[in-house]
Amino acid sequence: MIIRRDLGPVRDAATWARQIRPGQSSDPFWHKDLPAEIEDLTEAVNSAIARLNNELENEKRRAAEAAHALRTPVAVLVARLDSLKDDPALVPFRADIKPLSRTVTQFLLSSGADRLDISDDTQVDLNPIAEEAVARLTPFAMLNGAEIIFEPNPTPCRVHGSAEGIDLAQTNLIENAVFHGGPGPIEIKVGPDLELSVRDSGPGLENPLNTEMFDPFWRGAGAPKGGAGLGLAIVSRIQRAHGGRVEASNHPDGGAVFRPIYKAPD
Repeated sequence: MIIRRDLGPVRDAATWARQIRPGQSSDPFWHKDLPAEIEDLTEAVNSAIARLNNELENEKRRAAEAAHALRTPVAVLVARLDSLKDDPALVPFRADIKPLSRTVTQFLLSSGADRLDISDDTQVDLNPIAEEAVARLTPFAMLNGAEIIFEPNPTPCRVHGSAEGIDLAQTNLIENAVFHGGPGPIEIKVGPDLELSVRDSGPGLENPLNTEMFDPFWRGAGAPKGGAGLGLAIVSRIQRAHGGRVEASNHPDGGAVFRPIYKAPD
């Protein structure tokens, strides 16, 4: 009993360490009954955590500043191109600008994913978040020959998470389905478990178990031109911030399926 009591602060320190999440600042560890033998170690770890927190905030700020600095000149360039009279010579130029504009947009989304602050008691309903994303992206899908079919869950599907983060993930998955799935229906489904799913009408994934597809800037051999390989990486980072995961598979009837899975509210 004496040993168990004396090791209590060590167990508390282990619990604190397990709660540290990627991409989020961490509070220092404190305990009123720390043994003298580990007090110096605890202070050293807290100092290291403080330095990492400071560098994390600096990195987030630099990413956000760079993204915003890039967005303004690209937006001006796109607006000026749109104001010019129709000319066959401008067609390839406009086509070249589109992937640049999308890359900058994804860069902004990526910095937004890093700034997510998800408290332990935050919970949202997946249905309205998915419905809003579908309504916003339906015109974009139609312009690219795709049709979005949305199936909400019959009952509220409440999860632990940030509405902003879930919307970012859903937006990237729908855009990914449009660009990589080609023309045809895109099925968006909420539930039945604590998940969203996006299925496209493309040829499917060459290897659904290949986790490299969630690495930044990774692109498959058959990926269409113009992408930067950031969409799935953003989704993966958002899911890690939520303490969840994203699964990839091929549907038996064709097409790739991506399923962000969330945690139940505490």
